[in-house]
Order: sequence, then C-alpha cells, then structure tokens
Amino acid sequence: MLMVLALIGSVLPRSLQSRVAASLGFVVAPAMWPIRSFAEEARQPNVPVAPALAGADVEMLRAEVDRLKVQVVALEGRLGEYERREGAGEQFGAALQSRLQVIRVNGPAGSGRGQLRLGRVGSNVLEDAVVLTDAGIVGRVQTVSPGGMGAIVRTVTDRGFKLTASFVRVEQTPGQDLVTMRLPIDPRTVEGFDAASNEMSVDGLTWNEVKDGGLKPGDWAVLDTDRGNWDRIFAGQRVGVVSYVAERIGQPGFAEVRIKPVVDLMTLRSVWVDAGVSGGVGQ
Repeated sequence: MLMVLALIGSVLPRSLQSRVAASLGFVVAPAMWPIRSFAEEARQPNVPVAPALAGADVEMLRAEVDRLKVQVVALEGRLGEYERREGAGEQFGAALQSRLQVIRVNGPAGSGRGQLRLGRVGSNVLEDAVVLTDAGIVGRVQTVSPGGMGAIVRTVTDRGFKLTASFVRVEQTPGQDLVTMRLPIDPRTVEGFDAASNEMSVDGLTWNEVKDGGLKPGDWAVLDTDRGNWDRIFAGQRVGVVSYVAERIGQPGFAEVRIKPVVDLMTLRSVWVDAGVSGGVGQ
C-alpha cells in the first residue's frame, strides 16, 4: 500500500493534491489523505528500495494511477464550472458522494444493443440517472422496474446515444506533475457507434480542425455539461480515449474520429448510479 500511495502522490501535482483529497473523498478517501506525507517519505534517501513488482501488481498500479488521473481531470472540470458560476468548488466531493450508490450489473440486457441490466436500485434512482465507474461515464438509466427491483442502462456506445465532449491531453512532466491541456477544438457531439466494438464517433469535425488542434490517439474526450441535460457536477468526467483519427474516406476535408471507453462496458460487474435529482429526458 505504501508503494501505491507514494506512486499516486508522485502523479498528482502539488497544487491539486489537497483539493483532490477534499473533493473526491468518496472515491479515494482510503488513499488520498496521506498522499503528501507518503510522497515526501518516498523522496527521502533513507527509504528502503521495494522488491520488484509482479506483473499483476504493475497492472494494479497502472489502473490506480489511471483512476486518479480521471478524477483529477474531472475535478478540474467541476472546479472550473463551479468557481465560474458560484465559487467554493470544494463542496463538489461531498455533494457527489451523497448521491452515488454502487449497483451490481447482471450483464448485457440481451437486446443486441449497448444496454446493461442492473440489480436492485431502490426507489431513489430515477430514469435518466447518470451511470459511471472510476474509468468514466458509462451511460444513463433508461428504465427502472417497479419498486426499483432492477433497471436498464443505455451505455454511451449504444448506437445513437449522444453527448457533448471536449478534448484534453493528459501528460506527465519529467518532474512527475500531471499536466492537463484542453485542446483548441470546440466541443463536439460524440455519438454511440457500436457497442460490440465498444466505440463512439465524433460528429462534425473537419480535417483542418483536427490538424490545427493537434488531436491524436490517446487524447481524452471529457463530458462538456454546457450543452445537453447533464448536471454540471459531472463536468470533466472521461467519456473515452481517442482511438482513431484520419481524414474521412470519400469525404475530403472531414475527419473520422473514434472514441473508445477504456473498459469494455458490456463486461462491467458494478457501476455507480446517481441517486440524486433526475437529469430530465435522456438524449
């Protein structure tokens, strides 16, 4: 655990460590509060060298670092929204913590589409509630069974599911600070393309916009809540990672951009569901 915490501490910029700890307690509370002290300890010369990690441990660390990157980017997005409009962004963590509940996924809905069957959700979950994991946005609740005995989730990869996303690049400096750069591309509609291939497509991007903005595979698409009916508390949550960029065949001057969630949504075993106020009619 010490190695995990020290690695996490080295990933997060100092300017965000305290805000992440305060605002994302519901996600990283077991690990975030000692980040600063553990990171300092890890930098001391008298700390013994840990033994080599096994492959499974390396994958666990990578997943943990990715999870925290998602939360840092989302936190930056939420702080920007809240501070611009109301101030005091530290309230976001507690607000979101009180709204999310963990729900078991029973598997694909069997419809041949990008839909998941949830177990019992209770009476607080309403249609159109946001569904996510620590990897990012999953989709929205489509229907709820009587008494909250179950629910169907329409995922972001289901054909025709639409949301608005911005594009960011997440990199680490030689000093291990996490740098998030918003690409100079206007927010665009991201639409579910194929649940079987776990993909989404981006509408309306020209090839010049892609080249001028520097969009490339590995960049992130993050939820933009200025458009649509998404609560701004979810601003900046990762939608997926750019997996393909090219000039569209047969349509010179236009770009073909594909986005993939970092996990196969059809294989999820549990999700977080927003049990707060419903967002309204789904897109």
